Amino acid sequence: MKKDERQAKIKDYVQQQGYVSFRQLKNRFPDYSEMTLRNDLQTLHDKHFIVRIHGGATALPSDLRSDDLFFQHANRKISQKQLIARKAAQLVRPNDSIFIDNGTTATELAKVFPDESVSIVTTSISCAMELARLRKPSVYLLGGDVNRYNLGVHSPKNQAILEQMNFNLMFMAVAGYSKETGFTCGTEVEDIVRKTAMSRSGKVVALMDSGKVGTIFTVTYATQDDVDVVISDDELDPETREDLLAHGVQIL
Repeated sequence: MKKDERQAKIKDYVQQQGYVSFRQLKNRFPDYSEMTLRNDLQTLHDKHFIVRIHGGATALPSDLRSDDLFFQHANRKISQKQLIARKAAQLVRPNDSIFIDNGTTATELAKVFPDESVSIVTTSISCAMELARLRKPSVYLLGGDVNRYNLGVHSPKNQAILEQMNFNLMFMAVAGYSKETGFTCGTEVEDIVRKTAMSRSGKVVALMDSGKVGTIFTVTYATQDDVDVVISDDELDPETREDLLAHGVQIL
């Protein structure tokens, strides 16, 4: 069996089952070494076909398939994202220094961002485009490789740039969240940039619609203790709400 054919079968198997342990995968494909199968899982994860987790892999939620590029995903749960964006915009004050993460909810924030004299740094092409219509803010777009899924730009070099900056506010995107794993994303480069921006921010605000709860990606970039505020919609479940409040997180 050729590599592409094998990976396609693995992808279909994971998506059909929802969750597959590595032992199940090895039993399903006994003719291949553990190293080969682990590499296959990582390749499929990197291509956003599945989510690689400790001990196995899970299927992506239906609204996070790899072919669901930014412009398609942007229209999903739009009312929740707009609600979160309006709440977030109310936190902006004149003369603030602000970091805005990438993603569709962050882009909704950029659409309603107040025309105030603030300094904004972002990794989001779509946010920068929306913010460009405003007259008062200064906007700095970090550089790097373009992620077609979230229109973010990523480079390890951005860590050194951010280490020289200070922010009053960080608006942090959330790809996945669970009580056990915290806030997760799919790539180490995004993890490094977010962690650096968080360390330079006075207040970290997570933009998290309720649909992100229960979704787990490979890399944990923040725990409940790293976040000051979570802005969500009206459907955040009671258990998640109670857990965040127990960690001192404000919920808007």
